[in-house]
Amino acid sequence: MSKRLISIFLVLCLILPMLGMFGWLQQRRKEVRREVKHQIIAGLERSELVLLTFTPEQHSKLKWKHSKEFEFEGEMFDIVETEVVDGVTQYWCWSDDEETALNKQLFELTNIALGLDPLQQKNKDNFQQYCKTLFYETPCDWRLNEGLILAELPQHNCTIASWKISPPLPPPELS
Repeated sequence: MSKRLISIFLVLCLILPMLGMFGWLQQRRKEVRREVKHQIIAGLERSELVLLTFTPEQHSKLKWKHSKEFEFEGEMFDIVETEVVDGVTQYWCWSDDEETALNKQLFELTNIALGLDPLQQKNKDNFQQYCKTLFYETPCDWRLNEGLILAELPQHNCTIASWKISPPLPPPELS
């Protein structure tokens, strides 16, 4: 019973830090979205906004989070104003740098948790290569030689009695 509790405790020690970090990043993303919404409602000047223009083909390639937020070239943007001119959509957007940074952290954390981090993979490969250099293993051939027959081995007829050495009689004198 105690071994089972210890093993469960150790597994939780490995999993909880990742889950905690993931939860914290998700909560932080929600807070950033709320802050951005309040800033947009309070009103932003045009000088603080970015104008992005998309053709219908480009528009279909955007990664939408919801109707007023999308990802373009790895950056998050919040739409403040939309204009359509001659089939081309123009968005006046606020560049959401905080959420972009949080998304990158979340992506890196997920890669680390899944073992897809290139740096971690390179370190693992280097460690394995190092461990291979510590031990020299010669290949061993464990197959029996077909020409070897037990009858060909030299026979020794030794008994324990023949090995017995009797002490000298009479015992030697010490001078």
